Amino acid sequence: MVSEHVKTGDIASARRLFDGMPEQSVVSYTTMVDALMKRGSVRDAVELYERCPLHSVAFFTAMISGFVRNDLYKDALPVFHKMLSCSVRPNVVTLICVIKACVGAGEFDLAMGVVGLAIKWNLFEKSIEVHNSLITLYLRMGDAAAAHRVFDEMQVRDVVSWTALLDVYAELGDLEGARRVLDAMPDRNEVSWGTLIARHEQKGDAAEAVRLYSQMLADSCRPNISCFSSVLSACATLQDLREGTKIHANALKMGSTSNLFVSRSLIDMYCKCKQCTDAQRIFDSLPQKNIVCWNSLISGYN
Repeated sequence: MVSEHVKTGDIASARRLFDGMPEQSVVSYTTMVDALMKRGSVRDAVELYERCPLHSVAFFTAMISGFVRNDLYKDALPVFHKMLSCSVRPNVVTLICVIKACVGAGEFDLAMGVVGLAIKWNLFEKSIEVHNSLITLYLRMGDAAAAHRVFDEMQVRDVVSWTALLDVYAELGDLEGARRVLDAMPDRNEVSWGTLIARHEQKGDAAEAVRLYSQMLADSCRPNISCFSSVLSACATLQDLREGTKIHANALKMGSTSNLFVSRSLIDMYCKCKQCTDAQRIFDSLPQKNIVCWNSLISGYN
């Protein structure tokens, strides 16, 4: 029943049911931790993690991936160490998440150790996902040639592989090259489009980020959380209220405004467009508020 509530997005009912269970299983703990992390309720997820007396590879992986999802890369690494100390063997998904955490935290030596584990357990050759993670790892280590080499040596590539290569060009500042990779992709998805949108926004080309968002919609791709956050930040930079409100409407339609990252981008966008009443309304609706949300709202009133 907990998982059924989670599937419908009713996390509050899922939590009430979970708390009322006479005995919680590791599966129910895992389901709740994963759901809470996905909605950005990190503190609640950590509270469940710390009190859970049971262990499984899925449970530890939910915590690690949850921290990564919320950009708390350093917090993910102690969970991995505890997992190993509890003699719980990671699977492919775990190792991919740990590599992402290492990349985000700048722990490249540990990342290479994880790659060694993947090779030792014969996960390296079997998994296209591991290869994709290697491309990103080498890119973040500043070895674009190695990243490109991994891509070239892959016998099978998926959209993630192509997106990782796109990110190689974008990281090097070659956004035109990144666009050529996007155009050459056999299949494009919201992640590949979102990666290019985010890179343009991060590098200060907000207008192009907004244009790419429109092209993504024309390509029949549905924006994800990251994409909404990036393009709303671009609208904030441009003080483009008209486009920002259209994106807000789309995010509402897709049920993405409940996400903390999208909400804080909306607050920032409305504040920079001098619409503090709308920003305040969004802020007041948040069940949890982090320091970024507070700072965005305060700056809007200054």
